[in-house]
Parts: sequence; C-alpha cells; structure tokens
Amino acid sequence: MRPLHFFSCFLLLIFSSFLLFRHTVLFAQESDLQDKIREYEQKLRELSAEAKSLTGEITYLDIRIGYVELKIRDAENKIVQKEKELNVLSKDVENMENRIYRVSEALSEQERILEERVRVRYKSERALSLNLFIDSQGLSDVINRLKYLRVAQEQDNKLLAEFKETKRNFTSQKVILEDKKSKVEALKKSIEQEKRTAQEYRGELEVSKGEKEKLLADTKNDEATYQELLRKALAEFAALDAAVGKGLLSGHVKKGDAIAVVGNSGYPGCSTGAHLHFEIRENNQWVDPSDYLESKTVYDATADEYREIGDGDWAWPLSDTIILTQDYGKTPYSWRYKYSGGIHTGFDMVSNASSVVRAPEDGDLYSTRESCGSSSMINIKYIVHDDETVSYFLHVQ
Repeated sequence: MRPLHFFSCFLLLIFSSFLLFRHTVLFAQESDLQDKIREYEQKLRELSAEAKSLTGEITYLDIRIGYVELKIRDAENKIVQKEKELNVLSKDVENMENRIYRVSEALSEQERILEERVRVRYKSERALSLNLFIDSQGLSDVINRLKYLRVAQEQDNKLLAEFKETKRNFTSQKVILEDKKSKVEALKKSIEQEKRTAQEYRGELEVSKGEKEKLLADTKNDEATYQELLRKALAEFAALDAAVGKGLLSGHVKKGDAIAVVGNSGYPGCSTGAHLHFEIRENNQWVDPSDYLESKTVYDATADEYREIGDGDWAWPLSDTIILTQDYGKTPYSWRYKYSGGIHTGFDMVSNASSVVRAPEDGDLYSTRESCGSSSMINIKYIVHDDETVSYFLHVQ
C-alpha cells in the first residue's frame, strides 16, 4: 500500500504543479496584453501631438487599429474568465439550494418531534403531579418517576439545542445563498457589459479600417492632396464659426416651412458637390442631430444600407427618401476633422425627391454668407429655436 500511496501523492503533486504553471502562464499573458495596450495608448498620445502629415496619419491609423484589436481581445478574455466564474458560482448556488432544502426538511422534522415530545411531557408532568402520591407504591416509585421526567427534560433540551443550531445554520446558509445569487446577477451584468464593450470596439475597428481605406482612396497616397482635403474641412468649420451670431434675421418660421434649397455653395473651397450639411448646437457645442430628429428610415451611403435614425420629435430638413452621405461622429472621413478631434459635427445629406430645405422646428431664421477658403463663398442659414438651441444649414443656394 505504501508504494501506491507514494505514487498517488506524486500524481497529485504533478497535477497541482500543472495547475500552478497554467495559472502563471495565463497571468503572464494577461499582463503582457495590458502592457501592450498601455504601449499603444502612449504611441497614440504621442502621434496625436505631432504635426499632421499623410505618412503620420497612416501610422496613427495603423496603431489605432492595432490598439482597438487589443482592446477587443482584452474584452473577450474578460468574458471568458467571467463566464468561468459564473459557471462555478452557479453550481455553488445550485448545491447550496439543495443543502438548504435538506436543512429545511430537517428543521420541519425536528420541529415536529420537539412539539410532540413537549406535548407528551406536558401531559406526563400533569398526570404525575395529580397522581404522584395517590398511585405511587412508595418513595422509590416517586423517585423513579422524577428521574424519568428529568431524563426526558434533558433529552428535550438537547433536541431544542439541536433545533436552534439547525435553525441558525439554516439562516446563515440562506444569507450566504442570497449573497451568492447577488454575485451571480452582478457577474451576468458584468459579462453583458463586456460583450457590449467588445461590440463597440468591433464597430470602432470597422470605422478605423474604413477611415484608412478612405484616406488612401481620397489622397491616392499624395501628401499635397491630403493637405488640401484637410484645408477644405477646416475652411467649412471656420465659416460656420464665423457665422455664429452675425446672420441677418429673415423672420420667424414654423416647423415644416421652406427655408432654403440644397446647393453647392462653398465649392471648391469647402464643398465637393451639392449636399446639405445639417448641424445642431447647444451653447455653441455640436450635438448628435439624431437626438433631436424624429425616427426615420434613411439610406446610409457609407454603410450601403437603410437605417432607422432619430430619437426626438423634430422634422427632418429634407423629404424622403433621404440619403445620408456622412453620419455624425466618427466616420471614414474622420481623419479630415482635426479641429473637432475627428468628429464630424453634423449630418451630410441629399434627397432624390426634393431639394427644398424645411425648418425642423419653430424659431427665428437667420441668413449669412461667409468666405470658405481663399476664393469661395458659402451660404448658411440657421434657426434659433425657443430653447436657444440652434440648427444650421450649410451649402444652400
């Protein structure tokens, strides 16, 4: 038996060492991943501070793509780890529920026995007190009966103590069970959040890849073309900033009133074709137009699909079917918008049905004309609404 015992201990030692080694490897891999993420974050900060060139932009996008891929991997690793924890915890909960059920059954049985014994002893004590001296055959009989009652009482006290201990254990187990259930729910929520995070990074990865493809397609890998496109985007932004608060009042308009016609004003300085740039600002800070516009199905030209957009109650400025040529936020053209941190600050759109631009909500309409680049002029309309929110309409005729 001793060699067999030694061999079993040896196998246990080998298995334990394997588990420790595996845990160490996984920890090292996770540590390496976090180090790599921090390294990429530092590179992105350094490149953001540098003067922009086409080569630098391509390098920046390559690093950002690599960074996002690492963040996706990190989120996926966390999902796997948390799902393992959830599996173990769920089994613990199931086992505890079974134990608590058995304890509950034992409690019920102990309570039944205890109640029965108390009832029997109560009857015995009453009978003894009434007939103690009447029915007794002598002093020894009285002593025996008293001993019996004392033994019965001790047994009852023991049963009562066991009952209380079982009840304490039952209560303690229920508290632990509820705590584990709370942890299960928290883990489930955490896993769902990690899944959402991973999905968001996947979306960001697609945008970054699309941005790089668009950059190479638009510039044809030419530095002069790159700088010219940057200049055009900045010229449009500067024209809009110059227009804020200086337009001429045209009058009060109602929701749905015609206010302009889609045009190509600003060409070639800050426009490449007829479209409407629609933007909303709160306290002169751009916001997502979809938060204001009513829900509508539009064609997203960038994604080449129809999408449902809008969470507000404002009307869209163009008629159906609307073609969204560029969305708000991060887009494949984001490399152009250095002034806003890579955010396209509004919607670019056209409509095949009509070129008439209509007021999305009541307000005071203003008109202005601003320089856009060295030799172009851009026509801008804007409406100051009752809550001081301002909607802008650029490139109109």
